[in-house]
Amino acid sequence: MKYPAREKKMFVETGPAEEIATMGQTDILDQWYNYSLGYYNAAKTLAEQSLEVDDDFPKMQEKRKDEHIAPIIFLYRHYLEITLKYIYLEWSNTSEEMKEQMLNDTEHSLEKSWNYIKPLVEKTIEPADKSKLIGFEYYIRQFVAEDPTSMKFRYPTNKEMQLFLQNERKINIKNLIQRMDEMEKFLAFIVLPMLDVLKFHDEANNYRTEGMNYFAEGKYDEALEHYEKAYESKRIMVGEEHPDILIIRVHIAQALMLQNKLDEALNYHLSTLSIIENMTKIDNEVLSIIYKEIILIYKSKKDVEKIAEYECRFNNIRKDTDKD
Repeated sequence: MKYPAREKKMFVETGPAEEIATMGQTDILDQWYNYSLGYYNAAKTLAEQSLEVDDDFPKMQEKRKDEHIAPIIFLYRHYLEITLKYIYLEWSNTSEEMKEQMLNDTEHSLEKSWNYIKPLVEKTIEPADKSKLIGFEYYIRQFVAEDPTSMKFRYPTNKEMQLFLQNERKINIKNLIQRMDEMEKFLAFIVLPMLDVLKFHDEANNYRTEGMNYFAEGKYDEALEHYEKAYESKRIMVGEEHPDILIIRVHIAQALMLQNKLDEALNYHLSTLSIIENMTKIDNEVLSIIYKEIILIYKSKKDVEKIAEYECRFNNIRKDTDKD
């Protein structure tokens, strides 16, 4: 039998690879997310182990469930607390000062954390998922009613040595696992993907606005950089054929042209035309803008034949638009 010894270390970094876990290898938001998953998976693993049937020692199984229930609930609750805070830190689009204030204001309160992120979540929810949001909030309220300060399943008593549980309490572990699985799925498959879309949408719009400001100031290098960032953010959400993407591509080509990179600008416009030609519904408004831009490039290159070709295309598009 071994006992603690002064020469032994608690935390060591060496050993076989299968024995080593790694922490702190990602940025701050990834670490919040990893902690969230860790607490959820630890809670679920412990809960499922508690329900494993032990025919040889049935009384030991009963004792194990009673010993495990407090840490199970604490781990599940802490998963929720970390996840709600993570959502605000990742997707709130507020200043660092506001995020720090949120962490200080909420402390261990699920209710306060939920109130911070509820407006964000409501913006992402489709009408068909409204009932799921109501159910999720109802589950949060039940946790708040059961343990408002995250102390009830952390310690048996408060600082005045008063028991949190004055009477015997029964809790169905299987039911708890099922309800927490529902909460996790709601967040993982409905809320977080839609928040990603919202984040990329806001990010793309901000980059585009900043690019237009730089363009107006004649800072074409900076404008091009921001237009390209807007393009990447927006493309992730809507693909290549969305009208907003096509307009951003026009902005990029315009910036290239004013940097006197005529061939690059022309090739960019031509590649945008290729995208439009493969679309089932062609946006004539965007098409006419691109034709006008191509005409300007060919005028700079003094290519009379190409100027005539694209002026003809432009005029045909305008005729079709007027008919509509």
